[in-house]
Amino acid sequence: MDLLLIAFISSLFLLLSKYVKINDRTLTGLYIILVSLLAANRSILIPDTLAYINFYDNLSFDIFYEVEKSYMEFGFVALSVLVKMIIGSNYKLYFFIIVLVNMLMINKSICNVFDYIRKNSKYNPKYFRQIYPLSIYMVTYGFAYNYITLRAGLGFSMAILAFSYLPQSRIKAVLFYLSSIMFHNSALVLILILPFITNKAKLSKKFISTWLIMLLPALFVGYQNYLINTFFYITSKSSFLALRFHPYLNQDVIVDQKGAILRAIIMIFFGFLLSKKFNTNKIYNVLFISYLLGLTGFVLFINISIIGRVVEMFTSSLFLLIALNRIFSKKRIMDAMLISIGLVYFLISNYRLIT
Repeated sequence: MDLLLIAFISSLFLLLSKYVKINDRTLTGLYIILVSLLAANRSILIPDTLAYINFYDNLSFDIFYEVEKSYMEFGFVALSVLVKMIIGSNYKLYFFIIVLVNMLMINKSICNVFDYIRKNSKYNPKYFRQIYPLSIYMVTYGFAYNYITLRAGLGFSMAILAFSYLPQSRIKAVLFYLSSIMFHNSALVLILILPFITNKAKLSKKFISTWLIMLLPALFVGYQNYLINTFFYITSKSSFLALRFHPYLNQDVIVDQKGAILRAIIMIFFGFLLSKKFNTNKIYNVLFISYLLGLTGFVLFINISIIGRVVEMFTSSLFLLIALNRIFSKKRIMDAMLISIGLVYFLISNYRLIT
């Protein structure tokens, strides 16, 4: 029910942005506050909610002890301790603050990317509405990041914020990227897109189309669990990896295989749709390569829940890709229809995977 409510609120705000004359910052601010309030009052039936409530209720002010006890990253534990020192044991207010911080970072990354595109292109500025990518973020990966995987959500927000600072300040970019690892160590994998950021690796549209086509038979390979035993055999050879992945040994299936397959097919569909604008802009290229890498990992290891969480660090760039595609696209009506259909099916896959 919470997911459907977020989808309804997001659709409502999109309509308001189109048909009502409201300042973009005001509309975005209201949306962020409303989403944070809804997340703070979430149902306890949502996965991981009770775990985070228990974590916060039992949280002491000894950060290093809590890190060792909970196996959570230092940055997240330190932030949680700081919040508890200020507001006490009100877990709803705790959820509100975490989601608010997360949403503000996502919004800032959107602003940074839009500012860069404005200054380096001649595209129509009326399509640079912050509420558009922000609402897409919430109906794709944002719901999970703000309602379920809070640590990963903060890690991704800092990582995408680091990326958005690259054109103007590499120092800020490095600092935010290092911070993202302190909140969720899966952000380490984003180092794989470095060759594409530095222009050391280039891809053609033909190569990308072939890659996407090959993902369809690869989906069958992933679905048949051919790679699961290999994955756990390799991780068992390292004490660190064995400790990290041991809790998932008996959780080979993500949650709902049909939902995962549906998610993969939709993501491949988006891949073809969004690849049309590849080589339009450097930022778009890097975001798309990130998405493609994550999509490949998701397809090949579709039945391993922990891999699905890691590759979301790559594929979560979808919300910015869709927003930039809208700005760059000339056939706005057709693209808007296809994107809307894709988002509806993505929402259905979200519902199946979460419930």
